[in-house]
Amino acid sequence: MDREVPPPPIDLMCLEKGPTFAFLQWSPAKQSADIQQTTTTTTRTVDSYTVFLYEMENGQTITNKKQLTDIPARQFHLHGALQYKLTDLKPYTMYMVEVCAVSNLLGMSDPSNKVTFITKELRKSSFCFYFVVVFCFKISF
Repeated sequence: MDREVPPPPIDLMCLEKGPTFAFLQWSPAKQSADIQQTTTTTTRTVDSYTVFLYEMENGQTITNKKQLTDIPARQFHLHGALQYKLTDLKPYTMYMVEVCAVSNLLGMSDPSNKVTFITKELRKSSFCFYFVVVFCFKISF
């Protein structure tokens, strides 16, 4: 039996970002006709995905690396793509992400394409206070 790790996810992109979050989207790799014909001898089941998140500084990767594991492979949305929300990010910070497909039986795929994005700046709330002063005078004659 031919056992190969699953192919890497494709078309990774950042759909939307805020000061502390980002929405990612990717698709499972398409199987070629050759692979589809040999499915009886090849097992390429994707059980989950792992996201690797790197914090960047001046275009260089720094030591803050996060590995988000066990992202279910069955949460597909529009056109078979999977979406995932990254949380607890730092405002106005550059990140690079890549995704790997995971087979519990066969291991982890090569990484997907890399995507770089910058989270939005955290806007300071502005408050306006209005003070109303009322004077009461009692005049008696």
